[in-house]
Amino acid sequence: MIYHLEGIVDFAGKNLIVIDVGGVGYGAFVPERMLEKGIRHGESLKLYTYTHVREDEISIYGFDSAADREIFKMIIQVSGIGPKIALSILSVLPAERFARTVQNEDSATLLKIPGIGKKTAQRIILEIKEKVKSLLKEELESNPEDQIMEDAVSTLVGLGCTPHEAEHVVREARLKLPADAGLEKIISEGLEILNAGRVV
Repeated sequence: MIYHLEGIVDFAGKNLIVIDVGGVGYGAFVPERMLEKGIRHGESLKLYTYTHVREDEISIYGFDSAADREIFKMIIQVSGIGPKIALSILSVLPAERFARTVQNEDSATLLKIPGIGKKTAQRIILEIKEKVKSLLKEELESNPEDQIMEDAVSTLVGLGCTPHEAEHVVREARLKLPADAGLEKIISEGLEILNAGRVV
């Protein structure tokens, strides 16, 4: 198995990055969320990878964190879910948010992801809930600020935002507000941004 690749970006398109490692171009399918960060041709990049082997195909899936890779591996172990659906989930929910969504049994958030129906959402929660506990514990201990951001996103999704809209306005609100701004202030600022129609 290839655990990671580090090299120069040769191509970045929809769900696919080609990374040149010592003259060899490796193609890796990645979450769209990664590409939205503005990965550019010619820049240095490290991908945490998972190699998926089928009878007729070998595919590489790449992530910008080891946590995302571990969540991907958990998701594809759920009965009836393959790599494409797992990648779709991680395109919307980074590892920590996905873990909290599952831990909170928040099927409404999962249902907003393309390709996820009610039965699939319930199956994901049932089969993964216990597995994500260690990931959540590590994340909360290492970066409590992330918990505030994730809670703000979850609250906005609960108020009717799509996951993409919620993540966008929370990031923008965090940039505008003082570093010590609390959860309620971030949510309030996020709603103002949303109401002003400044979501791309």
